[in-house]
Amino acid sequence: MLNGSKNFPVKSPFDVLRKGSLNTFLNAMTGNEVTIYPIASMNEKDYFNLMHVYLDAVFNPLIYEDPRILKQEGWHYELLDKEGDPIYKGVVYNEMKGYYSNPAQEIDHWMYKYLFPDNNYQYDAGGYPTEIPKLTYEYFLDFHRRFYHPSNSYIFLYGDANLDSELAFIDQKYLRHFQKSTFRPDIPDQQPFPQRKEAIIPYALPEGSDTKDQTYLVLGFVAGLNTDLVLYRALDVLTDVLVNHESAPLRLALQEAGIGKDVSAQVYDSKQNVVRIVVPNANAGDKDKLIEVVTRTLQEVAEKGVDKKMVEGILNRMEFSLREGNDAQRGLTYNFRALSSWLMADDPFTNLEYEKSLTALKKAIKENYLEKVIRQYFLNNTHSVLLVLEPQPGLESIRNARMAEELKSLSGQSKRGGNRQADGRIQRTARLSESTGFSRSTGHHSTAGTERYRSKKRNGTIIGLKR
Repeated sequence: MLNGSKNFPVKSPFDVLRKGSLNTFLNAMTGNEVTIYPIASMNEKDYFNLMHVYLDAVFNPLIYEDPRILKQEGWHYELLDKEGDPIYKGVVYNEMKGYYSNPAQEIDHWMYKYLFPDNNYQYDAGGYPTEIPKLTYEYFLDFHRRFYHPSNSYIFLYGDANLDSELAFIDQKYLRHFQKSTFRPDIPDQQPFPQRKEAIIPYALPEGSDTKDQTYLVLGFVAGLNTDLVLYRALDVLTDVLVNHESAPLRLALQEAGIGKDVSAQVYDSKQNVVRIVVPNANAGDKDKLIEVVTRTLQEVAEKGVDKKMVEGILNRMEFSLREGNDAQRGLTYNFRALSSWLMADDPFTNLEYEKSLTALKKAIKENYLEKVIRQYFLNNTHSVLLVLEPQPGLESIRNARMAEELKSLSGQSKRGGNRQADGRIQRTARLSESTGFSRSTGHHSTAGTERYRSKKRNGTIIGLKR
């Protein structure tokens, strides 16, 4: 998207803006529900210019006129000479290969794949490396036509710029030039499973590596809807109370049982909340013992009650965190908070009115709400998965050999097709190399390029596109 547009037909407007703009934030991020294009600047002229470039990149990209953009940004076959074999290349393809070279990044990919087999949470928003070469140019364009339409956008403005001028600019330059679309993407709820799933996933280690204490054991739970803010905040509290706090019962129980090290827990506000407990530095043979220890410990906590002083301290930190944000990025903070309920419940204000859910949670805690949540969403919840990410020395070599064979078959087709077909691939490779002269950040859920300032004057625009 950020590789040239109708009004800004340059190779990488993103790079140009980062070098010459007064922006305080400039990036693009993607997730399973939404792709976001946020910009911010304290200079009004610069702010409108940034808005112009980004809106043009989203709604009028050059992808329809120039197929090379997908090839260099996404993936393509690279063939340098007739004697060689083609290889996969592409900015995003290379980035995602690098991203998944860290085994810890495989955790969420496989957890979501097993927890949500029937909706789009099963897919990696940035592209899983083995799947990226399956993307065709036709599907790419069709996806943009449907999802990157103004009717499917959520435009958020914040700051002291003149609102009438902002709205007039957006309408006159972009929105009025499109016909209204009736397409509305929807993420169906994943139905629960009759019993917990279990999967063993290999990950690569260098040949000859020691595999002892190198396994990741992961428990994932789907726990209600993220539009229930009291439940979401309760789950957030419980990740600390049960696991993350230095004296948390699950942390201590796993240490005593000798299962792994540095256990951690997080809650993700997907449409359906996901809680994960990650135990690194473990062994595959510990998986049954893990379930036993977790079940016994949670039963004890549910019966005896959570540590009220610990809960109070965690709630105080949560409230302080929610009240923070009085800096140059406050508009971005508000938007990121608003997006979830805006997308899922058509109400951008629910997540911003955090005091209501905090007050309700504090009241519910006095009536043993946290203990009820433990029973319902952890102990009696079959919509869950146990992942065993097991090290396999030399796996990367096996995968590379498999890919080489696949690509060699393409090379064989080229050679059987004669010099003309091979020459065509070589020439296309050369043209792509000539047209590639940039190194911009298109990272997975990137937050690069942020500068922070403290000022009363802040302007920000975020364009969100529902997936």
